Amino acid sequence: MKVYKLVIEYDGTDFRGWQIQPNARTVQGVMEKAIEQLVGHHRFRFVGASRTDSGVHAEGQVASLRVDTLRMEPEQFHHALNQILPPDVFVKEFVEADPKFHARFQAIGKLYRYRVLVGRRSPIRRRFIWECPYRPDVELLRSTASLLIGTHDFKAILVGEQKDATCTIHRSEWVQKGDELVYFIEGNRFLYRMVRILVATMLHMAVGKMPADTMHLILKAHQRPKILVAPPQGLTLVRVFYPE
Repeated sequence: MKVYKLVIEYDGTDFRGWQIQPNARTVQGVMEKAIEQLVGHHRFRFVGASRTDSGVHAEGQVASLRVDTLRMEPEQFHHALNQILPPDVFVKEFVEADPKFHARFQAIGKLYRYRVLVGRRSPIRRRFIWECPYRPDVELLRSTASLLIGTHDFKAILVGEQKDATCTIHRSEWVQKGDELVYFIEGNRFLYRMVRILVATMLHMAVGKMPADTMHLILKAHQRPKILVAPPQGLTLVRVFYPE
């Protein structure tokens, strides 16, 4: 069997997330249906690096495809796959990889972006942004984001059945871009809904709806706050990192 690495872009608005679910439209489901049309009865296994939630987008989702045979050259397969896929999914890269390559298990980090529109609405951007009616304290947002850099136990915001809540954050910053506030976070791993919880917590702190020391207490695991989750449409998986 051969292994191929795919880099995929998708608009997550009309998907129930990445992972296959019964009776639901998912990115993995759409991809596997298209691949099956091209490889026929040949065996294949298709795995994504990140199980993005319903409504979350990706510019650089990575997947690995292990298949008996493509039945055509990789360049032809890449083109044919994009011809079959719906308009909200596109395979940006399709290359043969090391036989041991595994998109999920070999990933060493991910970069996410979250966009917030401050104080107004935007019909054009609404599918890709959180329309926030408040005007947050930008300096408080920035100083709070910087607290996240380093290795921390995020058990205070743990949701679901995960047990290990330790994550190392390499980048955490808010950037002002016109009427948008854009949050970038890069880390070795992320918990379920972690980025959206952090964004919602920081924004509620910055508009005075949560105490200014909330994030400090979260990182010290002294306090479990009310779990707030930012809307999914503002979040995009930008890049997945692998060893050089």
